[in-house]
Amino acid sequence: MSSKTDTDLLSQATDKANAEVLQSVLKSLCKASEECRKEASKHLLLSTSTRTAEKRKPDDSSAKSPSTSKKQKAEETLTSRYEKCITCKQVFDIEANDDNACVTHEGYLEMDPECFPDDDQVTYEPSSIDPYTDWRRKEWPEGFIWQCCDRACNEEGCLVQAHIAADAPKSRAAQGSWSRKAPAVIDLCSSDGEEVSDEED
Repeated sequence: MSSKTDTDLLSQATDKANAEVLQSVLKSLCKASEECRKEASKHLLLSTSTRTAEKRKPDDSSAKSPSTSKKQKAEETLTSRYEKCITCKQVFDIEANDDNACVTHEGYLEMDPECFPDDDQVTYEPSSIDPYTDWRRKEWPEGFIWQCCDRACNEEGCLVQAHIAADAPKSRAAQGSWSRKAPAVIDLCSSDGEEVSDEED
């Protein structure tokens, strides 16, 4: 029987560790090793280019033509490749984000008391129950209804759109695969299934 290699053991240890431990180890490795930092940056960061005006030194040509006194200079900035969506609360890859990436609900979740006629807590203390975390959701999902579409909590979302990063810039660069156009929103509750755009005039 062959013994396990260090690679096999490390793979098993990685599977057993939680996200907090793995994040701590990765940060420590990046601080200790420049090579590790560069490799991690390739996977976790994105490079974007922006153009800024740069003043040119005055010469004969610029003196005759004021409009050429400035030139555009490309500058690269780094940003996180992975963000957390403020709508569905899931972590998403900015490069894979598109107008169909986020499937969620636009309304709120509520409990249907008629599904729990013999439950004293539901009958007498409904305000003490949080429908988003209540233990009954797993056993009786049909008893928790989305107000926006009357679907059970375990059914597919009624709102389809691009993921929206929590710290997305005002230009919406982190939405819709870095598209400048506002992502279209498809309301699955609508009978005609028409797309509704949230573009600003």
